[in-house]
Amino acid sequence: MPEAPKSASLSWKVRDLDNIAETQSLPAKTGKPDAHTRLAPRITETEQRYERVSYEMLEKGCMLVSVHIQAKQDTHYHLAPNSNSDFYYLAYANYTGDVERKPLVPNAGGEVLGGKEICSFYNNQYGYETTMKAGAVIDSRIFAFTREWLEKRVNLAVIPEEHALMCIINKTSDRIAIRSHHFNTDPLRELNALLEETPRSPLFPLLLRKFAYSLISNIFSLLSQPAEALLGSNGSHEMSVNRIIHYLEQHYRAGFPGIPFLAALAGMSEATMRRHFLHLTGNTTHEYFTKVQMNFAYESLQQQVSVKEVALTLGFRNPANFTRLFKANFGITPSAFRQKIFPATAEHK
Repeated sequence: MPEAPKSASLSWKVRDLDNIAETQSLPAKTGKPDAHTRLAPRITETEQRYERVSYEMLEKGCMLVSVHIQAKQDTHYHLAPNSNSDFYYLAYANYTGDVERKPLVPNAGGEVLGGKEICSFYNNQYGYETTMKAGAVIDSRIFAFTREWLEKRVNLAVIPEEHALMCIINKTSDRIAIRSHHFNTDPLRELNALLEETPRSPLFPLLLRKFAYSLISNIFSLLSQPAEALLGSNGSHEMSVNRIIHYLEQHYRAGFPGIPFLAALAGMSEATMRRHFLHLTGNTTHEYFTKVQMNFAYESLQQQVSVKEVALTLGFRNPANFTRLFKANFGITPSAFRQKIFPATAEHK
């Protein structure tokens, strides 16, 4: 009988991500310390696997790393804890085929990952071994950021020490993982589509930050809740939340319906509805409603609809209120947004 192919045992230091600490220190565009920077991807192809790692510098202290691995033969990855790294990692990963991961702790059992979509938040103390059978694929979007970057955007002082987010940050725990049905994956789909677009539009840096920060904030909203809020909801709760989502996506022009109405629609108390909606979507009902409205505005403004008309369609009697909300979500006024798309077209009031 022919000899079976040997497993390729690789010491692939994904946490370093091709010396991410050194990459992180690279200057952004001259005169713009927080400007978006795209670094050249690293591609490795051997008899054992195809691997592509690419980098997008979002701003100083925060980077998006995209990793695609396809195993041609049985492949083994070993990731050791890295005491030299000061980064925290928020990873969205999709696993296809036969993939198993085992933490580097005594007597730890392995986790079968094939067919799963998982979000993990971990620090530099986390280590694991991953075994990929031939044909298996891992696709990951990994946000790597420093504590300094995080502290400028999240008030960590008000989050109790025992909550999941603080356990990872303070390194009393090394990792927490959340299955995809516990959070809203729409921004991830939009981010993936954006990164695959060629050629890239002039709005790419703006949209990249929009989707990236939405993903980060959604997960941190979950992790900053009490531990019991991270437990899985039962099917009836998911159906109830889906009723609310469907209603908000169909009636976004009519104004926010109010918490009592949505709770009644879901058949829950207001407190229960708030808790499960946040748990399953990563947003409050009003935040979700606002995102639906802003997505409508974003699409409409690309169709040469005036800012005033979009504002009135969404029920804003004062267009200035719409402008403030649009800028808060996208970092740019609606008029400036239209000018980027239609530079030769004057805004119709």
